[in-house]
Amino acid sequence: MFRSLRSNRLMPWYPLKEFGIDVGGIHQAGPFRIDDDLTGKSDFAAKTGFYAGADLTFYMTKMTGYGLKYNYRSLLGGDVKYQYVGPMLGLRFWDKNRKHYCFSHISGGFGWMVQKNAPIQIMNIRPRIEMSAKSFVGDISIGYNHRISNNIAVRLKLSGLVGYPSFIRIHDLQKLTDANDKPLEIGKYCNNMNTINLSVGFIFRSTKPYD
Repeated sequence: MFRSLRSNRLMPWYPLKEFGIDVGGIHQAGPFRIDDDLTGKSDFAAKTGFYAGADLTFYMTKMTGYGLKYNYRSLLGGDVKYQYVGPMLGLRFWDKNRKHYCFSHISGGFGWMVQKNAPIQIMNIRPRIEMSAKSFVGDISIGYNHRISNNIAVRLKLSGLVGYPSFIRIHDLQKLTDANDKPLEIGKYCNNMNTINLSVGFIFRSTKPYD
């Protein structure tokens, strides 16, 4: 007798679909303007912040899959915020018992950032401005997944993002230029989106064939 394609004996031993979520910390890796009006912390502490991410991957083989990922990062209590979304290539390297694996995620997509309450000098005043920027961003992750059950795993992930905006939008620009006839000097505000991130999280996975 012929077996159904959904027979347990014909289903792959490896997960076909994986949804991951994780949280952790970031460290700003590129040039970053630190102003005494923004923080009283040390330079290192001011460049350290919060990370949260999610990804969905559909695997074609035990090793290779394709999907989509998103992450959110923030510094200075939320005054600097980064977001990223993009397609992803996922690679898995299983152990000999086919339970746990190391992984790599390679992604390139759309990144945007907002910086609020940034003080600049205009003549004798220091107004606080808000800026935003967009850029193509590259995102590479490596990590380790440890299986808890057939459907759940925990993971440790180290990732890095790189992006350099070519255009910065300054909000309420007209109010600032009315008080000053010289170009605004914003220094290294919104200069880049480069961060190194360390996070932990869960993977929810399924071996059911795609509908």
